[in-house]
Amino acid sequence: MLNAYRSLLTIDHLPSLFACSVVSRLTVTTLPIAESLLIVEWTGSFAQVGIVTGVQAGAQALSAPLRGRAADRGSVPWVVTVSALSFAGSLAALAAMTAWLPASSWPLAVLVAVLAGLSTSPVPQVSRAVWPRLVGEEHLARLYTLDATGQDAAATLGPLLASLTAAALSPAVSVGTCAVLAVGGSLAFALAYHRSGLAARPLHQETGTARTAGTAGTAGTQPAHGAAGPAGGTDGEERTRGADSGGGGVAPEPPGAPAGRRMLLAERGFLPVLLVAMCVMASIYTINLSVVAYSTHTGQVGLSGVLICVWTVGSLVGGLTLGATSWELNHTGLLLALAAGMGALAAVLPPAREATPVAVIGLVLFAGGLVLGPNIAANNTQIAEVAPEHRRTEAFGWLQTATTGGSALSMMLAGALLDTAGPAAAVGAGTGLALLAVLVRCCTVTRPGSGRSAGTGPSGRPVAARPAEPDDRRSAGPRGFALSRSAARRTAARRQKRRRPGGAR
Repeated sequence: MLNAYRSLLTIDHLPSLFACSVVSRLTVTTLPIAESLLIVEWTGSFAQVGIVTGVQAGAQALSAPLRGRAADRGSVPWVVTVSALSFAGSLAALAAMTAWLPASSWPLAVLVAVLAGLSTSPVPQVSRAVWPRLVGEEHLARLYTLDATGQDAAATLGPLLASLTAAALSPAVSVGTCAVLAVGGSLAFALAYHRSGLAARPLHQETGTARTAGTAGTAGTQPAHGAAGPAGGTDGEERTRGADSGGGGVAPEPPGAPAGRRMLLAERGFLPVLLVAMCVMASIYTINLSVVAYSTHTGQVGLSGVLICVWTVGSLVGGLTLGATSWELNHTGLLLALAAGMGALAAVLPPAREATPVAVIGLVLFAGGLVLGPNIAANNTQIAEVAPEHRRTEAFGWLQTATTGGSALSMMLAGALLDTAGPAAAVGAGTGLALLAVLVRCCTVTRPGSGRSAGTGPSGRPVAARPAEPDDRRSAGPRGFALSRSAARRTAARRQKRRRPGGAR
C-alpha cells in the first residue's frame, strides 16, 4: 500500500502542492479552539463565543461559492494570496481588540469575524480541483484518498496545536499562530502553483475537455473540479473524491441540456439528503464548544485539544476501517449510532455528572468518533448519487453552504446553553439534532408498502432520478464512496475475469 502512495511523490509538483495544502488546512482546524479560548477569556461568556464563531461560519458559507468562482475564472495565486492576507489581518485585529478594548466592545468582534469568514482561504477546494490536472485516471482515486487522509491529519493536529499554545503561552498567541499558518501555507501554495505552470490557464477551461495528465506521463480525460464543490471543504467537507469515485467531480454539460435548468433543490431526493447532512454537521459542532467549556471549567485549557484530538482519531479510525472493507453500512443505523454516542457523552459531562474521570470522557469521545467519518462519507456519497451527474460541483456547493450554515446555528445554540445549563445540555441539544436527522431520513427514504422512496436504491441510499440502465450499477468505492459508471464497469470486468478458470488475479 505504501508503494502505491510513494509513486504519487514522483509526480512533478504534486508533493509541494499537497504539503502546502495540508499546512493551509491546519488553520481551519486550529482556529475554532483558539478563537473560542480567546473570546471566552475576554468576555467570560460562551454565548458570545457562539455568536462570534457562528457569524464567522455563516459568512464563510455564503462567500465560499464566490471564492470558488473567482479561483475558477481568475488567477489562483492572486485569489489565494489576497484571501490569506485579509484573513490574517482580521485575526490580528481580533487579537488586538481583546488586548486593548473592554469586554463590552465584543460586538466589534462580530464585524471582524465577518471579514475573517469572507476571506477564508480557498486552498482546500482549489487543491482538489487541480489534482486531476496533475495525475492520470489510474492515480486519481488514490490521490483523493491521500487528500482525505491529509485533511484528517490536519483535523487531529489542529485542535491539539491550538490548545497547547493557548495553555503554554496565551489564546492570543494561539490565534496568531493561525494567522502565521494561513499566510505561510497559502503563499507557499500560490508559489508552488505558479511554478507548476498550472496558472497559465484558468481552472474552468479544463472542465469537460480532453487533456494530458500533468507531467506524470499518463493521459486521461478528467473534469477540472475534484471532489469539492465551489464552496470547498469543512470538515466537512472535506471527505469527497474525484469524478471517478463519485465524490462530486463535475462532468461536462450534456449536449441536450436545457439552457434554463430547474433549481437543484427541486431535484427528487436532493433536499432531504441536504437536510440530513446539515443536521449531522450541526450536531457535531456542539461538541467543540462543549469540550472547550468543560476544559475551561476544570482549569485545564490544554485538555480541550487533547480530547478533540481523541475524538478525531476515532473518526479517522472509523473512516479508514470503512475504506479498507467492502461493507455497505446502513446510513440510518450510522445516524442512530451518532446520536447514541452523543447521548453517552452528555451523560458524563457536567452538570449531568460532575466528577467523571477524564479517561472515561476520552473513551466516550473515541467511541462516538468511530461513526463520525462514516456518517460524513455517507452524506457525501448520497449527494453525489442524488444530484445529476453534470451538476455535482453545484451540489457540493449546496452541501458546503448547508453544513456550514448548520454549524453556525448550532454554535450559537451551544454557546447559549453553555452559559445557562452547562456542557451536558449543549451536547444534549446535539443529540436532538442527530435524532432529527434520523427522523428526516426515515420519513424520506421509506414508503409504506414499497420499502423505499422513488429516489433511493436497494440499500435505502438515495440515487439520482434517471432511467435505469443494466450497465449503470454503482459499486462502493474507497471509504464508502460510490464509483462512477466507468470505474464500476472496470470493477465488474475484473470480477468477471477472476471468476473464469485460470483468470488473472
